[in-house]
Amino acid sequence: GTLAIIAAVVALLWSHQTMTALVVIVGIYAIVDSVMTLINAQAVHGMAGARFMRVWGIIGIIVGLIL
Repeated sequence: GTLAIIAAVVALLWSHQTMTALVVIVGIYAIVDSVMTLINAQAVHGMAGARFMRVWGIIGIIVGLIL
């Protein structure tokens, strides 16, 4: 609880750095999640939805790189 309060105060005081850090974290998450989606699409090759998963994975990587 105490650490959460300290983190909230720091986030309010250093809002620019906090937002930058959150955007970087979300970007990294998007890239990792998209790579895992592409791996999963390869595993279900030939099944319904595999092509959609590939496209979604590529879009996610692009969005992650932009972030």
